[in-house]
Formats: sequence, C-alpha cells, structure tokens
Amino acid sequence: MEISPLSLSFLLLYSFVFGAFLGVFHDANRIVRIFCGVHYSEKRFKSLYARRLPIVHRSLSVKETKGLRKGALNLLIFFQDILLFLVGAVGLVILHYEYNSGRFRFFSLLAMVVGFLLYYFTLGKLVMFFSEAIVFVIKATFLIVFDCILRPIRAIGRFLSKNLKKIGIFYQIFLEKRRRKLYNINKKKRLLTDAKKGFVSFDV
Repeated sequence: MEISPLSLSFLLLYSFVFGAFLGVFHDANRIVRIFCGVHYSEKRFKSLYARRLPIVHRSLSVKETKGLRKGALNLLIFFQDILLFLVGAVGLVILHYEYNSGRFRFFSLLAMVVGFLLYYFTLGKLVMFFSEAIVFVIKATFLIVFDCILRPIRAIGRFLSKNLKKIGIFYQIFLEKRRRKLYNINKKKRLLTDAKKGFVSFDV
C-alpha cells in the first residue's frame, strides 16, 4: 500500500511534536524528583524557603522539604526513565499505525529525538533553572490553601475543647427539660383518660 507524501509529512511533524511532548513529560518527572529530594538549582532559590508566607505567616521549614532516601529515590528515577521510554515507544507505534500503516520509518524516530533534544536544551533548561522556584510556589500554594481550609476547623476544635464542659451541662439540662416535658404530656394524657372513665370506680 502506497503512503501519500502528505501522510509522511504529518508523521514527520507529529513525531517532532511528540518528541517535544516527551521533553515536557521528562521535566514533569524531574519536578517530581525535586519534591522527593533531588535538587537541580537549590542554591539559586534557597532564600525563598526562609521567607515568611502570607496568610500562614511562616516559612517553609527545612523539615518540610526533605525527600526520599537515596535508595528509594534511585528506584523512583529508574521507574520514571522506564516510563518515559515506554510512553515514547507507544506513542511512536501509534503514529506509525495512524500515518504509515504500521510500517516503521527511521526519520520519524530521528524527528522525535530532535524534538526532544530541542525542547531539552531550550525550554527544558529554562524550566530546570526555575525548578526550585516552581516547586516552592507549588508547596507554598498548597500550604496556604490547606491552612485556609483547616483554619475554621481548628477554630471550631478550640472552641469545643474550651467549652466542652459547658456544652455537656447544657445538653444535660436540655435532656432533663425534655424528659420533664414528656412526663407532663404523658401525665396529662393519663388524667384525661381517667377523667373520661371516671376518677373513682366502685366495686359492686
């Protein structure tokens, strides 16, 4: 089956774009590694962690930025690299089935590699330069958001802990009033029933 030049052109173009996408995917993996303890530009943005954050009024401590142990980190990097190659292989196979009837073209692999390297040495370098700052912004955002969510819950907890005894006494008074009210209602019903039958009965 003859493949049209247009299909081959699309295969070449999409292979190049897919290679750039793999570069983005690789950078996402590297950002995850920073969360887990790998540092690519720690010295440039280390001062960010000493600054007090708005709303929470504290900085991100060093303890909060500790990552995985070396063995676990190496295992994570290994599986991330395997995943990158798997995604690249599957994507390349899909492109060849879509635009070249499943027949492999070496130039598509070359285009994918070129797209990956072009991204890696341009935008990828920029992303990694600011990687620590990106991670700091993500961590700080989550910290502020969670603090805003948990602050009302903590306030309610403090209120309950301080007033738990008062709440218990109020609840006991409420139950006692409720019990008395039910007793009076039942007593009234009994009196009405007895009044209909006659309060005094004589044995014949």
